[in-house]
Amino acid sequence: SAALTRADARAVWRYMPHVVHVDARDWLRDSLLAGASSEAKLTLKGNLAHFPFLDKRQGQFLATVKAHDVTLDYAPGWPIITGIHGNVRFEGAGMTLDVERGLILGAQLAATRAEIPDFDAPLRILHVEGRAEGPTSAFLKFIELSPVADRIDHFTEDMRASGNGHLDLGLVIPLDESKLGDSKIDGSYKFVNNEVTIDSALPPLKQVNGSVQFSGSDLQV
Repeated sequence: SAALTRADARAVWRYMPHVVHVDARDWLRDSLLAGASSEAKLTLKGNLAHFPFLDKRQGQFLATVKAHDVTLDYAPGWPIITGIHGNVRFEGAGMTLDVERGLILGAQLAATRAEIPDFDAPLRILHVEGRAEGPTSAFLKFIELSPVADRIDHFTEDMRASGNGHLDLGLVIPLDESKLGDSKIDGSYKFVNNEVTIDSALPPLKQVNGSVQFSGSDLQV
């Protein structure tokens, strides 16, 4: 067992044992762009031939980190998350990041979880589920700066909005860059009393209340 009073998020990948798949270490190296921790704890127990101890009766591998001011570039082509404060947990062959707060394109994140269930799986998958609150303009920017924009033929590119709302978002992203096209997205954005311009040739809509549902291939208002 060990405890650290100071750690740099950019160095986390260096401490992953080499039995963990190299793609997983590379993802940690490339995704954690900044951040620090004031408390990190490690428990390693058991015969190392059984690492990472998927059967908890054989031992335990557990590392927990209280992180702050983390910048996470979780997948190429998706908007990065900044100012993350939360808890990172490595246990067995997986990792979870529970975000207490953070920012994505100016929208405030809350109750968001990023999880890689199995670093050693043939196809390593990142799951992201969370909620963001902020200006509708930030939501439109998120769509336009993500791979979703190409799939909906940049439908939202010329849309403009003033007002706020909240976004519920689910992402399933393969960590293999050659498989990024197979990413899945499921989102819903609810807006209250917004002013929305769908097309510059049309007058704006005022006091708009409603929701936008979108996936990787379509968008409904």
